Amino acid sequence: SIPNMSSRLILLPKKSYTPWNPKNVARVERDEQLAAEKAEKEREDLAKRESGISALQTQQAKQNHMKNKHVNLFEQEEEDAMHKLLHG
Repeated sequence: SIPNMSSRLILLPKKSYTPWNPKNVARVERDEQLAAEKAEKEREDLAKRESGISALQTQQAKQNHMKNKHVNLFEQEEEDAMHKLLHG
């Protein structure tokens, strides 16, 4: 006799771990969405940290430049004195 394939017991769709179970499909979609949101937030946080570091480095560079720059408190007086020497 030829076995009737339609009468066999199909258990896979009834198992809770089957990937085709609507609850599992929804859970996977939810988890993927949460993972995508988390990854996006991490990228944004990283970009903020990098921009903050960049701004801090720029600020420190300006401060260092100002520290290293010679401040001539008598610049105008020196220019006047040079002008008098050259033009009498």
